[in-house]
Amino acid sequence: AYQDAEGNLFFSYELDSNSEIDVKINGQIEVDFAREAREKELEIFRRPILTETKGYWSLTNEYELNRLKLFLGRQGIVGDSIEDMDKETRQNFYEQSYRYVVERLKLVDFKSTSMESYSRQGVDHGIENLNSASPEDYVDLLTAIYRRYSVPTRMIEGYVSMLGENFYHSWLEFWDEGEGWQSVDPALEYYSKGNYFD
Repeated sequence: AYQDAEGNLFFSYELDSNSEIDVKINGQIEVDFAREAREKELEIFRRPILTETKGYWSLTNEYELNRLKLFLGRQGIVGDSIEDMDKETRQNFYEQSYRYVVERLKLVDFKSTSMESYSRQGVDHGIENLNSASPEDYVDLLTAIYRRYSVPTRMIEGYVSMLGENFYHSWLEFWDEGEGWQSVDPALEYYSKGNYFD
């Protein structure tokens, strides 16, 4: 008997011609109907579009890139790609990059969005205007950082209900191989002083 990489068990028997054997196997059969769906999902998330660093997420400011690298280095994070990191370092990278963004930008109006003002400029504009950030600036900076390190990332837009108010808002999700999509909201953390990383 042997087991393949997918966990399937194989049994083989050698029999003389015209002979029979009764085989009884006791145990459980596990059927993973979701495996194929998960594999398709992983294939989708490995597409380059979720790690591209162009458009809104093209961080070209050399000072900021050096500042970020120094910050991450002080946290024990080295390397140019998430693929170079073990699980513990990856988790630290996700959180420290998030903390960097929360500390780096200053939110002016939590409820101000590009959907209302049509003024979205992208990550470099946000870096040039650190003290007047919108929720999208937080998303753009963290997305640019994650994507620079090959982390699949996407911007999410929707409505938030908080303290009796409902308003349009932006946050992001990043993909971790072991955990799947993780939602984070650095602007909401800055605004509410809560923890919106976990």
